[in-house]
Amino acid sequence: MKSRSSSGFDRIADPIPAPVNRSVMKSPRILLALAVLTLALAGCLRVYKIDVQQGNDLSEKQLSALEVGMDRQAVRALLGTPLLDDPFRQDRWDYFYAFKPGRSKEVTRRQVSLFFDGDRLARVEGGLEEETVRANAVDVEEMIKAEREAREAEEDARRAEQPGFWDRVSTAVRRIEGEE
Repeated sequence: MKSRSSSGFDRIADPIPAPVNRSVMKSPRILLALAVLTLALAGCLRVYKIDVQQGNDLSEKQLSALEVGMDRQAVRALLGTPLLDDPFRQDRWDYFYAFKPGRSKEVTRRQVSLFFDGDRLARVEGGLEEETVRANAVDVEEMIKAEREAREAEEDARRAEQPGFWDRVSTAVRRIEGEE
């Protein structure tokens, strides 16, 4: 019968020799030095910050392929789904794009707005011109206020084109008076 030590397997399965294990446990200085070294190296490392892209990154080729009169399905197939598709304003699609490099304090923004008349593209506003702003300078309330003012100006322009209630009433009265 062979002795256990002659097989060779016991050498592989043996734990770390006891004298080494005891020397590390007896010397907390080594553990403390390793902990300090780890913290020092961690402090030297810079945290990686990723680039952040949001919205629809449209190309010049995509925008040049847009034509007035295209239907909504063709526009969606060409540009993709708009970032903002307001259910209360079916005649407008907004494509926004923003890019912020990881360590930068600036954001690059672009906006393209498409206006539809029924199911057909009527006009395109905006483009690939980039606007660079400070990352912390983006104020949501200010953006909402600007959008509200633009919407009110658009509604005022639409109202100016259409006759008001009293204009329609006076026209109807003149017609009735002219008939009698």
